[in-house]
Amino acid sequence: MRDLFKKFHKNEDGASLVEYAVALIVVTIVGGAGVIFIGQDAGSLAGCASGTVADAATAVAPGAGVYGTPGNC
Repeated sequence: MRDLFKKFHKNEDGASLVEYAVALIVVTIVGGAGVIFIGQDAGSLAGCASGTVADAATAVAPGAGVYGTPGNC
């Protein structure tokens, strides 16, 4: 068992594998955070667009509907 640890310590393949794993974890976390951030913005934009279209379809003055003031979107 001791020889196995010595071999693993001397061999640099294990270190490279750990470095790649850490890099993959970092990329996954950053990418996931980006997707969540963009998804929230897209949902907010879709809600504003839906309100604007609904107001236009019913000929309601801009901002007079449920969605707040004109600068809300």
